[in-house]
Amino acid sequence: MWVERGRAGFLRVALCLLAGLAGGVSLASGSARIDPGLSQRLEEAMPGERVPVVISFALPEAQVALAGRDRNDWLRRSSRVAAREVLAHLTALEGEGQVANLRLLWLTRCVLADVDPLLVPGIAALESVDGVALDRALPPGFLDGDESGPNPSAPVSETLVRMNVDEVWAEGFTGKGVVLALIDSGAMTAHADLADHLWVNPGEIPGDGIDNDGNGYIDDIHGWDFLENDPDPQDQRNHGTKMAGIAVGDGTAGSQTGAAPDAQLMVLARGATHGSVWEAMQYAIDNGADVVLSGVTVPWDEDPRPDYASWRDAADGELAAGILHVNSAGNYGNQQSHNPIPYNLGAPANSPAPLLHAEQAIPGGVSAVIAVANVVLSSETIASKSARGPSEWADIQATVDPSYPYPMPPEYQDYDYELGVTQGLLKPDLAAYGDGSISTSSNGGYQQFGGTSAAAAHIGGIVALLLEADPGASPAELAEALFASTEDLGIPGFDQYYGEGLVDAWEAWDALTNPCRQLGGDADGDLICQDNDNCPDVPNTGQLDTDDDGDGDACDEDDDDDGELDLSDNCPLIANADQANADGDQFGDACDDCPNDADNDADADTICGDVDNCPGTANTDQANADGDLLGDACDSCPNDADNDADADTICGDVDNCPGTANTDQANADGDLLGD
Repeated sequence: MWVERGRAGFLRVALCLLAGLAGGVSLASGSARIDPGLSQRLEEAMPGERVPVVISFALPEAQVALAGRDRNDWLRRSSRVAAREVLAHLTALEGEGQVANLRLLWLTRCVLADVDPLLVPGIAALESVDGVALDRALPPGFLDGDESGPNPSAPVSETLVRMNVDEVWAEGFTGKGVVLALIDSGAMTAHADLADHLWVNPGEIPGDGIDNDGNGYIDDIHGWDFLENDPDPQDQRNHGTKMAGIAVGDGTAGSQTGAAPDAQLMVLARGATHGSVWEAMQYAIDNGADVVLSGVTVPWDEDPRPDYASWRDAADGELAAGILHVNSAGNYGNQQSHNPIPYNLGAPANSPAPLLHAEQAIPGGVSAVIAVANVVLSSETIASKSARGPSEWADIQATVDPSYPYPMPPEYQDYDYELGVTQGLLKPDLAAYGDGSISTSSNGGYQQFGGTSAAAAHIGGIVALLLEADPGASPAELAEALFASTEDLGIPGFDQYYGEGLVDAWEAWDALTNPCRQLGGDADGDLICQDNDNCPDVPNTGQLDTDDDGDGDACDEDDDDDGELDLSDNCPLIANADQANADGDQFGDACDDCPNDADNDADADTICGDVDNCPGTANTDQANADGDLLGDACDSCPNDADNDADADTICGDVDNCPGTANTDQANADGDLLGD
């Protein structure tokens, strides 16, 4: 059956459905549908050799305007229908031994297979087929690089310390529950730093020879080897093991090299062709990867040129699935004679990021790819070989290379580049330490590692930390956090060498999880984000703003906006013209409850002293029984309006001689009048 995978020694055919979604050209007849490059290859084929081809054909219906997972679901359904004729034709030949390893790639609308060259004309003549071309081999140098939580007893790699990864561990995040898919040369799955946290396919029974989960891959417990077409993705080049160690190594063997030591590692060993990498990308989507990490970069100087549209199309599928793809930018920075700017970054690193950079003047499309540049640990400078931006997305056939063999869909002609005129697509996106890194090795120990692959591996691990902290974070939100975290090492602002700059893991974590981070932070610690705080540097309880001028009271030097600074204003919260102060106390008239009472209601009865009939004694309701000037509370004779007129200390209302002093109220005859 075409959906099952086993071992095969044939070369691969890829039947790519380019016409419907990627702008493929419909050709008129069977012979005309065969690309000249493939025709030459067929002439050179030896008896019994299997030649890799790409066959394009239209989807059964026009593309509908869908996004996200709905887009991918539609592609899955439409591709199955579109591929029906080719699959039926090749499945019949599979039984005769002329075809092997059939596989449907909805991601790039391809059917991969190993076929006899004699079958190609017949395939090209099928009614649904638009065109047939060679599935190009990956160039020899496409993998760039040099020779349960972190283990608390293992020394932590200097690159991780400098990027503050250990500070994120201290916050409690080590990548738990996050699946990182590594698309590279495989990995030494038995390495002590990797073995105990490999991804395990929950729907597969190990070693029973059955595709238990029906995903098209037999016994794919930890991933798949797309080179050997088997479930044992061991590292053939000691490259993927090094990338894995920087991303997820846990230090069991004695050195803590991994940024996310508890993340689950899905190992996808790429095959020999472009199509095998697209298939690995599709596998990651279909089998639950949360982030993709890859060191595969295909350079401009490949012969023929890379099929950029198909690479970007595959990355668009990752974005639709909610997956961020972290990729090495490529090591072509010092090869500009044959990999010139704006084609210095390899594919798929030249695809757009999920979020446009602030300096990106051309608002084109987005995709899933974060391209990572290589900073040398010892010098803190960009490596000379690290690929330079910007990148271009244009009609290559019309403006750059008439011999370019692939049509560029109009929607991908969105980042034109002309030096000094149009900026193209800003790339690389950011930087991390590459040269000078230490990582796991296929010998079971550790080795030096470098290049943009090592740099990308740091970012892949950091993304796993971020996803544990916020499992629902979108690729755009992850990119935003990474961009916000960077230290600017090159030309101020975004530049073609470092991108946004060197990533700081803790700053990225804080940017993603701190609700105030995207609003300028919270400098005064009052839990009010900086951009919304009317006193950003001084705590201002309740955001009080008496004069409603936008400056909170706690930091407003002239709260009443009367031109007099608070420090010298006798009414700091109420405008007081000319600092008027009639009673000469410390309160200006505008804010003085008793502007004509210097004692300011000394008896605290809420009646100012200048109108209080008892200014020194509280006299409720200003009671004054005898109607004189003194209130009852302070009137020694409250019922004597004359207030002891004869000054004999006896009030007139009870004095037997009210007009004449009569000591001791002497009254010898006992009448009403004193003596």
